Amino acid sequence: MKGSNMVDENMESKQSPTAKQLMEAFMMMVRTFRDDPSGIPGCKRSHVMLLYCLKQASEAEALGLRISDISKRLKVTSPTVTQWVNELEAGGLVVRKGDGEDRRVVRVQLSDKGEQVLMKVKDVWLQTFNGLVEYLGEQESQSLAASLVKALSYMQQHRDRLKQTSLGGDM
Repeated sequence: MKGSNMVDENMESKQSPTAKQLMEAFMMMVRTFRDDPSGIPGCKRSHVMLLYCLKQASEAEALGLRISDISKRLKVTSPTVTQWVNELEAGGLVVRKGDGEDRRVVRVQLSDKGEQVLMKVKDVWLQTFNGLVEYLGEQESQSLAASLVKALSYMQQHRDRLKQTSLGGDM
């Protein structure tokens, strides 16, 4: 325990006040949207991600997606996707259907109720960001958007560099 406090203190002493402020702002954003990203009570982030995945796929894959396809797209394990699909199916947001060509294959499709939930989530997010533009003003909102895109680019490059080092490989 004592050693971990020293690490924390050493990290803090090396961190600029601006870097600390940025880190705290990012962490507050993550915490704010981690559990309830949709603004709709009871609508989990994982469920919204899966519903959006099915919505995007429905334009190209009218038959729906297999669990393994969803797993690859969302970069989560098949058992996790199966659990999410079970939860969404119980709520009537998705349906499972057999594949016409291969009876062993089960495909997952967005239901009408799932479509409605996605429209509601989209409306909530549009209201949220339109309100943010009103709150910040047009110019500050454009500046924030440009800064966030630039920050994301840096974070992705930094993450990729870490993956190439022994530190990133051990994590």
